[in-house]
Amino acid sequence: MTAVKAIRPFLNIKQAAEYLQEMGFDSCTTDTIRYLAYEKGLLPRPKIVGGRAYWSRADLDQFVADL
Repeated sequence: MTAVKAIRPFLNIKQAAEYLQEMGFDSCTTDTIRYLAYEKGLLPRPKIVGGRAYWSRADLDQFVADL
């Protein structure tokens, strides 16, 4: 059986860091995501659902495109 990776429109902080790592940003960590969103303002702040933060895949893609 092969693993199928689901495409989710929103990612938690760990998934967001892994997503950027897959796009070639090997040193991206959860701290990097927090820094970019809260201190630098380069990523939009996450959506909060049930007390958990979720970043939009579209926002992450836009961040990479703007670099």
